[in-house]
Amino acid sequence: LMCAGISVWSPIRHNNVRAGMETAVLGVGGLGHLAVKFLAKMGTQVTGLSTTSSKEDNTRKLGATDFIATKESPEDLKKAAGRFDFILSTVSANVDWDAYINALAPEGTLVICGIPDGAISFTPFPLIIGKKSIVGGRDGSPSDTREMLEFCKTHNITPRCEQFAMQDINQVVQHVRDGKARFRAVVKV
Repeated sequence: LMCAGISVWSPIRHNNVRAGMETAVLGVGGLGHLAVKFLAKMGTQVTGLSTTSSKEDNTRKLGATDFIATKESPEDLKKAAGRFDFILSTVSANVDWDAYINALAPEGTLVICGIPDGAISFTPFPLIIGKKSIVGGRDGSPSDTREMLEFCKTHNITPRCEQFAMQDINQVVQHVRDGKARFRAVVKV
């Protein structure tokens, strides 16, 4: 919680996310699974966005009400045009940012928490006509951290971790690279 949790909690809280909003989490992994839990317990309608459907069942169990496999079903992302008030991106890959900007509702916000591996490119016109925003995730302050921990205590939110022995480190690294970690991989010393 002290790393992944606050990394998603702070931008959620400081971008005025509230109950009843349509939200989405791009990348349901180490950070994203906590974002799904937070947004669901806040009373938003959460959609998980991941490249394949392999994480759909787990994402729904975390509290998501919908799921879009963006590479397997790109037409579903197109159908989501104008739908989301808030999208939180936790991915470290470069994606089709125009597709996610298109999925934002008027005055919607796309928050980038993950660090893409290159420059971000997007078409500005949809931002302008839709009064949409792209903002960077922000670090949590001590008061944000206290608030997050209280929220987690109240709603019984914990990170989902897989534990591995130190001698299995090479297999753990491959497990993470293959996108199979659900959702944090922890090596015990």
